[in-house]
Amino acid sequence: LATCAADEVAACDAHRVGLLLAELAWRSGDPIGAIAIADRVLTTASPEVESVFLRRLYRLRLQLGGEMASPPPGLADDDSVDAWLIKALLARAHGTEQDTELAYQQALARAEGTPAAVVAVATTYLPWLIQRGSFDQAARMVEQFVPWTTHDYDAAALHMQWFAAIGDQPGWE
Repeated sequence: LATCAADEVAACDAHRVGLLLAELAWRSGDPIGAIAIADRVLTTASPEVESVFLRRLYRLRLQLGGEMASPPPGLADDDSVDAWLIKALLARAHGTEQDTELAYQQALARAEGTPAAVVAVATTYLPWLIQRGSFDQAARMVEQFVPWTTHDYDAAALHMQWFAAIGDQPGWE
């Protein structure tokens, strides 16, 4: 709650609950439910209340794909990891490869050394690099999160995705 002004705590709590419910639905194998939750929170969010939770919810919603209503303005207007990831995902959706790469690089630079942030960037950046055939760059990305694969489920899942992409059958079994 430290990221919310005192008079915005209730709205921030609603954003946090929306993010947690959407992530729970997504991780439980219900992307449709996650999309519905995210869309409901994003379309009813007050434009004057911005929170880190709302920004992360918007990032998750972009990751899930599909048609989407316009989000509250200003969610990608700062220099945070989440804002740069939003910019990367929007550029990806519009097919602007150079802007996508730049935004991912900026997100990664801001995530440097913070395990959760590096894994958050890798969650969408690594599959994009693999899809493009940028395996050298993808290998450098993997090196940044591999130390956490024994302690972090998302890092381990990304590592398995990497092994599958490079054809390392024993690595992902």
